[in-house]
Amino acid sequence: MNNFKFSKRFVMILAAMIMISIACTGVLNAFASTNRSSEDVLLDSVVVTPGDSLWSIASSHKPEGMDIRVYIEKLQDVNGMKRSEIQAGDILNLPSI
Repeated sequence: MNNFKFSKRFVMILAAMIMISIACTGVLNAFASTNRSSEDVLLDSVVVTPGDSLWSIASSHKPEGMDIRVYIEKLQDVNGMKRSEIQAGDILNLPSI
C-alpha cells in the first residue's frame, strides 16, 4: 500500500513539474513575440487583382512624397519577396511607414 502512495505522489509531482515548465515556456514565448521592431508591424494588407503590379499597388498605398521605388522595396521586404512577380489572389502585407 505504501508503494502505491509513493507512486501516486511521484506522478503528481512529476505532472506538476511538467505543467510549470509548460507555463514558463508559454510566458517566455509571449514576451519574446512582443519584442518587435517597427518594421514588423503591419498596418494593412491588399489582395492582388488581375492587372495589378507592385508599381500600381505601391502608387496607391505609399505615403505622399515617398519615392515609389523605396516603397516597393519595403513592400517586397515585408512580404519576403525576392522578385516582383505577383498573381491575382495573392495577399500582400503593406509596410507601416
